[in-house]
Amino acid sequence: MAKNVLIIGANRGIGLALANEFRDQGWVVHGSIRPQTRGDPSAEELGCVATKVLEIDYLDEKTIEQAANQYGNEPLHCLVNCAGVSGGPLQWQSNDGEIFTRYFQTMVVGPVLATKHFERNLLLGENSKIVNISSICGSISENDAGGKIAYKVAKAGLNQATRTIAMDFKKRGAFITTMSIDPGVVATRLNGWKSKVDVKDSVRGIYSVMDSTEFQDTGLFWSWNGLRIPY
Repeated sequence: MAKNVLIIGANRGIGLALANEFRDQGWVVHGSIRPQTRGDPSAEELGCVATKVLEIDYLDEKTIEQAANQYGNEPLHCLVNCAGVSGGPLQWQSNDGEIFTRYFQTMVVGPVLATKHFERNLLLGENSKIVNISSICGSISENDAGGKIAYKVAKAGLNQATRTIAMDFKKRGAFITTMSIDPGVVATRLNGWKSKVDVKDSVRGIYSVMDSTEFQDTGLFWSWNGLRIPY
């Protein structure tokens, strides 16, 4: 029986590449777009890969809840929180409350709410997995340069959310393996098409880490190449 994956933020960049990778690995792919991009050509491209295309905006919890209701009572074997925003102002003094709030809402609150509303489906999947697409920029111990403070704080927050939810599942005996994964610097619209890692190598690596991670390793932070990253 084929497994179900839901990739939130699946119509562009890493999300779309992951959708193709999961499909090639034999999964039934479900993907999300923001309601504002329903008419975008990228939504049509996702529709060629995904069985269901849901509308989710991390800034609006109602869209997450509605998407979960639309998904129904099917088991979910993997949830990938992939949607995000770019690095933002380089100098920390250029940030304001609005920027910080948008980054935190998009990259921390949104994935937490998605996990909350799809938890029942993940439990139906048995030994399901949650993959939060993070960044090495969210590692406090690896931070040896300034800049991009809102992005770095948000990714660090996502990593803490990953670990906290993982420990909660573990304490409850809910076998959902949760992880953060850094995809590497892949050329996407969000980062101005800068690249150090080919997107195909990145998504194959992300899939491999997801597939090989056992429940005993829940809550850890990984690189796409399989190396563990310190928080």
